[in-house]
Amino acid sequence: MADNPLAPWRDAALVLLVLQALVLGLLPCVAVYFCTRGMRWLLEHTRIALGWVNDKARDAASLTGVAAGRVVAPIVAGEGWLAGAQATLRGLVRRFTPRGCGRWESPPGAD
Repeated sequence: MADNPLAPWRDAALVLLVLQALVLGLLPCVAVYFCTRGMRWLLEHTRIALGWVNDKARDAASLTGVAAGRVVAPIVAGEGWLAGAQATLRGLVRRFTPRGCGRWESPPGAD
């Protein structure tokens, strides 16, 4: 087999293929490494600004909750009062309506 004239080319092609696979396999690893370094740098340099923004967002959310509560509270109270009045009226009507004269029943002797 050593007499094959293409043996050196085969060996060189195999070495090139291995090197190519090694380089292509290392590229994603290098990219992940530098992305991680970049994210660490970014977090270190923006932590103060992001903390300030987070505080402002919390303040805005609490102020919005207070304002919404002030706007909605009278509406909820009015609906609650209305529901209570309806329940009271329904109870009074039920109490003073004779049996058999309901809305969906025919009065006695109508058949």
